[in-house]
Amino acid sequence: MHLFYRVDRLRWAQLAAGESNQAAARLEALCAANPGASHPRLLTYANVSGKADLVFMLQVAELGQIAQLHRDLEACFRAGNAGRRCSVTSASLNCRIHAH
Repeated sequence: MHLFYRVDRLRWAQLAAGESNQAAARLEALCAANPGASHPRLLTYANVSGKADLVFMLQVAELGQIAQLHRDLEACFRAGNAGRRCSVTSASLNCRIHAH
């Protein structure tokens, strides 16, 4: 699964002292817990185009696991500070695109 997020920079700048550091620490811990060469694996990318600021690629062996990893990823950010732009999920030869 590929997830594209745009950071609301105004809301991010208005976070209480230390809250952005806590979000970064939660994200670092999640990435450290899923560093595998394959399943599970969480890859992070910074994007310089206008489509998104952050991109994550999630790889798991079972589809049920991807939902939990996705929830864990979104729990790293306070509601409203990072909004998902779209996600792409590949399952065997089928590819679905969900626009948000």
